[in-house]
Amino acid sequence: DYPGFGLSRATEGYGFTPTEHARAISALVRKLDLKNIVIMMQDWGGPIGFAVALENPERVRGFVIGNTWAWPLERPGQKGFSLLMGGWPGQFGAWCCNAVVRFFMFKGVATGLSDHELAMYLGPFARRASRAPTHISPAQLRGAHPFLADIYKGLPTLSDRPALLTWGMKDFAFQTPERERFETLFPKHETLLLENAAHFIQEDAPDEIVHAIRKWHRQMFSEKRVDDASS
Repeated sequence: DYPGFGLSRATEGYGFTPTEHARAISALVRKLDLKNIVIMMQDWGGPIGFAVALENPERVRGFVIGNTWAWPLERPGQKGFSLLMGGWPGQFGAWCCNAVVRFFMFKGVATGLSDHELAMYLGPFARRASRAPTHISPAQLRGAHPFLADIYKGLPTLSDRPALLTWGMKDFAFQTPERERFETLFPKHETLLLENAAHFIQEDAPDEIVHAIRKWHRQMFSEKRVDDASS
């Protein structure tokens, strides 16, 4: 998880911006000396994951792309959402009752969450002092315009990588326009449409996603591994 969003504590002064998250993940990748990476990304994981790939292109061999985006927001509804959830209504809602997380988990999961599952998502933000990341992230949908523009500008340098799109069709945030743009950006793609999944595809269709990734990975990379080993 990103610093401040799960079990990873943020250092003092950490601003919870996507630029900082990408920097932290890149540092982890280099620290562990990871190679032949296939990055799975969803929500902010798209811009952050692509930022990591652009900084470490020699380490990345492909992408699994869930409901996400990787360019400055264009649709008015998305900009309005950022203004609302990232502005004073979202800040107050986060402070008073963890409203931002509750909204996301209510709207973003088609199958619903159990009380135990919801508690896991709310857990990192139990204290009011820990809830700033929940409204900073939607604010950054607009605020990170330069970061997002740089990512989009760099995507053509990654377009030779194979990509698997696992796309929830009931998402309120990222829909057909985003999916079709990724399909254009990555010619060597396969697409799995998750008809009954909303924004958080990992909650709504975990088995379908795992099966698709395993099948796609075998087809894309198993023969290459044999060739690499024999050479």
